[in-house]
Amino acid sequence: MITINQNQYAGKRCFVIASGPSLKSVDLTPLKDEITICVNESYKAVPFTPTFICIGDRQLWPFVKDAYSSMPNTGIVAGTGTNGTCGQDYKGKNLIALLTLDKMKTIAEHGFNWNLTRLPIRKGFNVIPEIVLPFVCYAGFAECYLLGCDHKENGYAFDDPSRSLEHQKIDEKVFAAYSVIGMARKPTKIFNATEGSAIQTFKRVHLNRVLYPNSAKLEDYQFVGYYTNNQNYPELASRMKNSVITQGANCEIFERQDLAKGKNYAKIIPWVLNCSQCAEFCLTMFKKYPNKHIFYLDADAVMERMPELLISPTLPEFDFAAPYVTNKWVTDELTSNSLIFRRTPTALKILVRWYDETQIRIKKMLNGDYPAPYKEVWDQKILQDVLNEIPHKVYKLPWEYAKITVTPKGEELMLGVDPNKIVISQYQASRQNKYRSS
Repeated sequence: MITINQNQYAGKRCFVIASGPSLKSVDLTPLKDEITICVNESYKAVPFTPTFICIGDRQLWPFVKDAYSSMPNTGIVAGTGTNGTCGQDYKGKNLIALLTLDKMKTIAEHGFNWNLTRLPIRKGFNVIPEIVLPFVCYAGFAECYLLGCDHKENGYAFDDPSRSLEHQKIDEKVFAAYSVIGMARKPTKIFNATEGSAIQTFKRVHLNRVLYPNSAKLEDYQFVGYYTNNQNYPELASRMKNSVITQGANCEIFERQDLAKGKNYAKIIPWVLNCSQCAEFCLTMFKKYPNKHIFYLDADAVMERMPELLISPTLPEFDFAAPYVTNKWVTDELTSNSLIFRRTPTALKILVRWYDETQIRIKKMLNGDYPAPYKEVWDQKILQDVLNEIPHKVYKLPWEYAKITVTPKGEELMLGVDPNKIVISQYQASRQNKYRSS
């Protein structure tokens, strides 16, 4: 039984919202005016009433049917399940489809049946391939975007599931079903917008690129970094580059000369000289990639997840961005482990002035004008002094984009950062190496 017409939503798009914990890092509010299809209990994670809810779990059905009936404007699509009881004994008036299941035929072995005028549906070992995607294709949606489809036994996107984690089992057979659906002829293009999803069948997209096609693109940024060929920096640099590329961004990292190697600079701290290359390096990169915004990362950084902020339509205009740290030691102090120089004339002016001032202070340091630890020559100190001279538009990066890990002494420099939202971790290798060698 189905009460909507085939191809009723032809030319439209829909968003399938499953229950995976990846939803916790997604702002779902822009989907309020879209056609949304929740799955099982995922309505609990959604800040609005969904257009549809799909369910095919006979064990879950008794726990959610009353909640479903309290949402009269939400169409309920139920698969009867393996014993035929899901969707039965329902008091609500919003059941728009009751789909019988052929327990003997699977999608993987017998193909994808999305023509719901010809029941029964076939087993897919999960509500998404078994009920949601047949419904989406039958309704004629042109595009379908999957969210919260983690397909991992890693919890839910809400705090009060009707079932415990021991019932959250992913049958590996589901991936064979997805593979068949991906290759099948169907009216709907299916995209996977779930970060970290185990589903490999459908093309990956980012939700912001779908909702805001004219906003900035990740490819507008060039991530760069440099390292000196000593200690463990080459390995760290390779890790940094791979972590950025894994998130779909462009990244290049370059080996630079160790300025202290073979030199007798008395008590000059080697890392001060090597970090002082940052200004010249960033200026070189700004010129090397003339059509890109430059995002500099220290070589020991790791990009943990997609940098959604960079492509957010709400990101303000700026010339320069960096994290500014306040803790018990410092107040609003610039940290140079994550730096963004936008493609603006002011950004270029900052870079040139930063480079010039760095050269002046290096000479003074080598002449003995500064005492150890030579804070006047620290790259972040010079940059902050330059920024105080030049009028510019600054954007203070959230700490999640430059999260300094706990120091070797166990000190936390950035308190209150949710570990599940960290985008870029900064491991402070210079501190670690200094600590090991002391």
